[in-house]
Amino acid sequence: MALDHQSFEPLYHQLKVEIRNKIKSGVWKEGNLIPSESEFCNLYKVSRATVRQALQDLVNEGLLYRLRGKGTFVAHSKLDNLLKDTYSFTTNMLRHGLKPSSLVLKQELINPSDKVIEELKLSHGDKVVFLERVRKCDSITLMLDRVYVPYKLCPGLESVDLSGSLYEVLTQKYKYNLAKAREFIELGRADKYVAKWIEVEVGEAIILKQRLTYLEDETPIEYSYQFIRGDRCRFVVELTHNPVNMQVKNLV
Repeated sequence: MALDHQSFEPLYHQLKVEIRNKIKSGVWKEGNLIPSESEFCNLYKVSRATVRQALQDLVNEGLLYRLRGKGTFVAHSKLDNLLKDTYSFTTNMLRHGLKPSSLVLKQELINPSDKVIEELKLSHGDKVVFLERVRKCDSITLMLDRVYVPYKLCPGLESVDLSGSLYEVLTQKYKYNLAKAREFIELGRADKYVAKWIEVEVGEAIILKQRLTYLEDETPIEYSYQFIRGDRCRFVVELTHNPVNMQVKNLV
């Protein structure tokens, strides 16, 4: 389809519609590499600036994503993470009918930073098991995960196979009951190290998620920090209406 160069509708917007229609009709499927900027220029007789604006808008909408040195691809459907219980990554992927996997980058006994000591309510001199993993589903990279677990609660954890579910190890091997968790979610940008492992551009917007997991007696057993691809994941909050908890105070 040729773009209408005489129309009052901007060319970049026409091109966006054309690309979106090709994706919706299945001409370009999830994960497909789409034409390069120069190919779009030749095909639709438009400037590189027009192409860049159209592609950037579609990247911002989550319909496309870029890989450095490889090109622009049709984005995959986002995975929903329901913020309702102390879900594990492995369990959540299996719920979606996907195959979870992890690439363990680091698994070692370390002296924690002041921040980790504070979050896990440790004493100076206590050690933690530090775990850093790239988490994937069906070979698609989703996030970089950094986890800290008190060594005194899980001795030997640094030598356990943690390419699968950490929560499964904590509950089955160490017999802990994970009672609750608190999460903090915000936006951030990928630095050079994170960008390399989650396969995004340096400076690209990503989701940052901190989690503190507790035992029944309020003892923190896990502090984690995740760098998540916003083009692959989204979080769903399930809300219920409870009139009993809604109190209206009269203002005097």
